[in-house]
Amino acid sequence: MSKIVSFDFDGTLAVTKWPEIIRPIYPVVEYAKQCKDAGDQIILNTMREGVRLQEAVDWCLKQGIEFDAINDNVQCMKDFYKNNFILPKETNEH
Repeated sequence: MSKIVSFDFDGTLAVTKWPEIIRPIYPVVEYAKQCKDAGDQIILNTMREGVRLQEAVDWCLKQGIEFDAINDNVQCMKDFYKNNFILPKETNEH
């Protein structure tokens, strides 16, 4: 049975010092690749946007991770629920 697995970027897939991407967190990177290889659908769910989001996506591709969705639902969920309602990640800013 396949799953849908969502991954954060900063501090989960990569060690970062905003906005710098320092290095992979190898166990998580490998897990993301294993999920994809097993037929699971994977989502990148991050607060990054614009140029910074593209940097993260490109970095992931260089690590061998290609996501089925980026800050979005996967297509099968959109089709099943006939909508695309997703809750944005919350920030701790006050």
